[in-house]
Amino acid sequence: MRQRALKEAGAAMFTDDGRTNENARTLRLGLETAGSLGMVISVHAEDASLRADGVMNEGPVSEALGLPGNPVAVMVTFLAFVRPALLRMMGSTRTAPPLLRATSTEAIRKKPGRTEYQRGIVTQHADGRLTVRTTGNQGSGVLSSMAQANGLIVLGHGQGDVAVGDQVSVMMFEGAVG
Repeated sequence: MRQRALKEAGAAMFTDDGRTNENARTLRLGLETAGSLGMVISVHAEDASLRADGVMNEGPVSEALGLPGNPVAVMVTFLAFVRPALLRMMGSTRTAPPLLRATSTEAIRKKPGRTEYQRGIVTQHADGRLTVRTTGNQGSGVLSSMAQANGLIVLGHGQGDVAVGDQVSVMMFEGAVG
């Protein structure tokens, strides 16, 4: 099975871009296999019979999925909500990204009343413990903070400010700790 070997070699997703798939049976087999591996397929479906109006552009579908217009907000929303939903739709039993615990190395301001996903840099130390710090400015238009991050600091709905040394939940970008 080539997809399993590719995943083990570090593949993050699969695509048919460059050589478009034009066989519905092959596409279905690829989607099922990817789902069983917890992987995503990006289909460059030029053949209208394969896409069945399943394309994603800005509009009603992206709005229904909660994908806002700026790139950072879209990436965070995709990682936290859309990717798990797509994996579930593909039949994967591993849909929710694991939340790890890390010690904050800086104070983080947060008002209770909403869940926040802040971009962070998680470091794994020789003894196995994890520490995390933010990437700095968390503005929704600051794309460089997303490029620097290797995970999201998940601050729960009722949680307030975080002090240096507090434990926080982190959602890693796949394979980023090491």
